Amino acid sequence: MPETLAQPVNYRRQDASPDAVSRDVDYAVQVALNYANWIGSALHDPSAGLAVASGLRILELGPGPSLGTAILLAAAGARVTVADRFAAQWDEDYHPKIMRGLAERARTLPGVEATLIEDLLRANTFAPHVVTIREYAAEELQHLPKASFDVVVSNAVLEHLADVPQAFAGLAHVTARGGVGLHQVDFRDHRDFSRPLEYLTISNEDFRAMFAERNGECGNRWRPRQMARAFDAAGMSLRVFMPNMSADPAYVDTVVPRLHPDVLPMATDELEVISAYFVVERR
Repeated sequence: MPETLAQPVNYRRQDASPDAVSRDVDYAVQVALNYANWIGSALHDPSAGLAVASGLRILELGPGPSLGTAILLAAAGARVTVADRFAAQWDEDYHPKIMRGLAERARTLPGVEATLIEDLLRANTFAPHVVTIREYAAEELQHLPKASFDVVVSNAVLEHLADVPQAFAGLAHVTARGGVGLHQVDFRDHRDFSRPLEYLTISNEDFRAMFAERNGECGNRWRPRQMARAFDAAGMSLRVFMPNMSADPAYVDTVVPRLHPDVLPMATDELEVISAYFVVERR
């Protein structure tokens, strides 16, 4: 477990109040259904809902503290592994409540087997026959077997990578030929979403110190076009690039003259796109 200056989110005690658990369960279901839509579209599979995951080998990067989405995919018949630099540990106050909520919701989702979730309640731990947990940063994925996944998914994770080229080489390593990566990326400065480009106005030295202190939770300053080139360099062909959030043009105009010299000159459209969805395929 690496030493850091601030406690990572996944290592903190989670809010186990009824309202918080309900929100976390709802979020896990929402993300799982989003992933199912992504997978169905990318693989041209018409299966409805989470049934599209059945039989697939899926890796989720940065699953968050509940692991709820990964567990729903497993309950739909996928073989699921999660990888996180700071992997969540079973919390006896929080996770049983999450699992009970997921099991209840699973009974309303076609193709999802609630009894698999109930196995976790009986085991009172993240049982490996349901989900495999690997405490690896994305930059360490080459420790996993080559070509071991058909689908790699992430939601607001790639913007936190410390070494994007190394991580993308790992993604290519673990993805089977013809397999896909489905990644929603948030390109904002996470310190203040209302001012999403401020981290581009400081020096590399100051940014590196801030990034380390915050465990990368501020975001890594990579822009969409740079990330697309990094995928290609790693052996992943870009099939879909879909911007889905833009910065206020008036705000962007205030940032352009303040860009630090350490930051390469950027076109306005590269600054305006602050969230995007990527579909990449392993060549």
